[in-house]
Amino acid sequence: MNKCKLCKSSNAVKKGSHIIPHFLLKKIENIDGSKLRDMELGFTLTATDSKVHFGRAVPPEKLEKVLGKIEESDIENNNHPMILDYIFCSNCEIRFSNIESIYSIGLSKPINSNNESGNSGVISILFWVSVFWRLSIIYPKIFSKKEIEFMRKSLDRFLTSNGEEINEKGIIESHTFEKIGLRILKSVLNDTDASHHMIHPRFKYPYSMIIHDMVITLAFSNNFSIYKNSNLFGLSNEILESSPTLPSGNEKLNPLDSSILRSMNLEVVNTSVRQRVKSFNSILNEIHVRLGGRGNTMPTDIKSLIWSHMANKENEKAKQFTLEDFYDSVIEVFKNHIIE
Repeated sequence: MNKCKLCKSSNAVKKGSHIIPHFLLKKIENIDGSKLRDMELGFTLTATDSKVHFGRAVPPEKLEKVLGKIEESDIENNNHPMILDYIFCSNCEIRFSNIESIYSIGLSKPINSNNESGNSGVISILFWVSVFWRLSIIYPKIFSKKEIEFMRKSLDRFLTSNGEEINEKGIIESHTFEKIGLRILKSVLNDTDASHHMIHPRFKYPYSMIIHDMVITLAFSNNFSIYKNSNLFGLSNEILESSPTLPSGNEKLNPLDSSILRSMNLEVVNTSVRQRVKSFNSILNEIHVRLGGRGNTMPTDIKSLIWSHMANKENEKAKQFTLEDFYDSVIEVFKNHIIE
């Protein structure tokens, strides 16, 4: 059996460990505003494909609106990308639950006139380091190995279990988080607004993440100068002008106008669409070359037929513009227009 990824000493026996804490994940995926577990219905988007995942308690009629007729394979292949088995031991799972409980309670309190939440700076930094570190388990190439290990050792040292208080004074006096820069933007979304989670693969110093109505940036050198020359979906100025969360103070939740967040969400969608089209174009060009076509690019008229076929197919929402849908359209167009 594998060892726990946090403590590296006990066996990793726990199932259903959340990479993104449930109290945040439910804001993004739970249907009809439900606060219960196993009520999530979401999509994972990559450059070439879309995958749907759903909780065991989601009503069949809700699933059918997205998937159409539910096949046995849909249930068998249903895995949530942010919920993993056998990565933590029982005690470390409790330690994560402890910091999540402390942070969520503080976050639920009213924000004061100084844009401070009910959390101390130490608790906020410790919590968000725990989230970024857990994300490094799924996306190791985004993070540097040195910083992954720094986060792991810090969490293993400072997280507590079994009702023990976190030694905030000791953490401050250790100067462990002295050079860490944490900046958080917080907005307000309506029930009809798009909501998602994304960690940006190209913004590494600092690491940049969007979760529902929050934008979180974490820098291990407290250096945010990258935002002077690179744009994070139109939010660079807001991040540069925001107040940092310091270990010796309270968590700062810098207000972000909801219209700006909506524009950012739209840009995220448009970026995903452009990436998908770019990836599909590359595949079509490769097919063209492998079939012995002239030049390195598939003719535009053939590509147009494929795009049109995809757009006009009556697919269930979850299957539109997926890799399977794309290849189906390629085959149909080739059969009807290319192969005599």
